[in-house]
Amino acid sequence: ARMAGAAAADVETAATGLVFKTPLGGRYYARPSPGAEPFVKVGDRIETGATIALVEVMKTFHRLRYGGEGLPDLARVVRVVPKEGDDIARGAPILEVDDGDGIKKSRNS
Repeated sequence: ARMAGAAAADVETAATGLVFKTPLGGRYYARPSPGAEPFVKVGDRIETGATIALVEVMKTFHRLRYGGEGLPDLARVVRVVPKEGDDIARGAPILEVDDGDGIKKSRNS
């Protein structure tokens, strides 16, 4: 069984850097409530475990947490791919990130 808030997602390297992809599909929400600031914005520095979005699946909200094999522990958000309220499929790209120093690949690769 998949737990709500499951962290790790597949990682794919894109031309612009590393990509965090959602482990589940549903409706994407960039903020915790209407009118609130988004969880993450372009230029933000995030670390493993940070909540980056909510995904609604059958009226249940799941926190998407940053992290995954091949992603740096500390990263800078380069691009937020979906828009508020978008329907996203499992495996869809959510964030493009780099390691914050402009290096667009994991130090471990």
